[in-house]
Amino acid sequence: MRMNTLEIVGLREVCQKKKTAADLIGADENAYLAMVEGQTLMVDEPEFWAVREEATSIGKDCSDFSFNLFDFRMTIDPFVLAKLKGARLRNGCHTLMVTPNLAAGESYHNTPALHRLVGGPRGFFPVDITLSMNGQPHNVTVKVYPEQEPDQIIDQPFVVISSRWAENYFHWLADCLPRLACFDFVPELRGTPILIPAQGPAFQNEILAALGFDKNVIRFTGAVVGGDQMYYPSFFSPGGHSRQQIDWLRDKLRAAYGVPAEEERTERLYITRAGSRARRLVNEDDVSAYMRRNGFKVIQPETMSFGEQVRLFSRASVLAMAHGAGCANVMLCRPGATLIELIPDTSRHPGYWILAKASGMKYGRLLCASTPPPIADMQVDMSKLDTVVQRVIASYS
Repeated sequence: MRMNTLEIVGLREVCQKKKTAADLIGADENAYLAMVEGQTLMVDEPEFWAVREEATSIGKDCSDFSFNLFDFRMTIDPFVLAKLKGARLRNGCHTLMVTPNLAAGESYHNTPALHRLVGGPRGFFPVDITLSMNGQPHNVTVKVYPEQEPDQIIDQPFVVISSRWAENYFHWLADCLPRLACFDFVPELRGTPILIPAQGPAFQNEILAALGFDKNVIRFTGAVVGGDQMYYPSFFSPGGHSRQQIDWLRDKLRAAYGVPAEEERTERLYITRAGSRARRLVNEDDVSAYMRRNGFKVIQPETMSFGEQVRLFSRASVLAMAHGAGCANVMLCRPGATLIELIPDTSRHPGYWILAKASGMKYGRLLCASTPPPIADMQVDMSKLDTVVQRVIASYS
């Protein structure tokens, strides 16, 4: 088995920029088209705190998702579509290999993210070597990966929408589906098959059918897929979330499920994690009862069809939920709604804070005492919960 060293570059560094969709379609070399220009998103602090002093405890997240949480300025890269000749896509990690030792780092698959992929089958292998410099030994770690010939050859043009985390509900909505927007910007591609995971959750098939993309798909069944004409859209929200991405997703899903363009926000929704295996609420019964007394409907989205969720969340004025993939449904809500996130006090993950801001929503969070990860069940302080909920309700009166 041959082991290759790895170099990671941005997709636009290895493609020629084209001005029009026709130029991209007709290109004989690696090329890309910028469909949406870059933008800047400002993320302010939450409108609603349980205890104002908790703001001083936030600081910076010490995880890989390290953001300054106040007055945060996020730069969103352009939304581009690349046409690649002879590229390969490795399953599992979904690493895009432009050449055998050159990976394209884009969006959530950007250079830092790819460098964090260590160990198989999803990542690369670190090899320690010792170099002598000025007579002194220096230890260096390089990443290598086993070179593999494609075992799935696609002999026609195809568009990649699959991603490393495609089976996750949040990443399917936020990462994969918005990549379909490339068909709106490049209508010449309509009818071109899309590459999706080999076997994913039922919600993937339901949503693709509603959007009209279920009849022309190719399943990613091999370890390495290759083809002479691979169209690779970057994520509509490279490195974060963009308003264009969320507006596109909302509009497409509402049209697909017959949701009226103008519908009043009348529902208060509390999403329970009673059926989950992690980040459950120790005092779930108390929280659910409190929410019901304050006019909230207690629901478990996983027991509903996706169409039912689109219709219900489109009518939401307030959402309250524990941190988790279900928070992705904020993208189904109309601008002006409010998200209350119950988050473990061991985490400062700002993902849904940023998502709510990009969605045009108000945001509040309540830090909850948690058990150690990975379970991280939480105990909600009912007095603090009441403070946040009453502030939110008062803001609508």
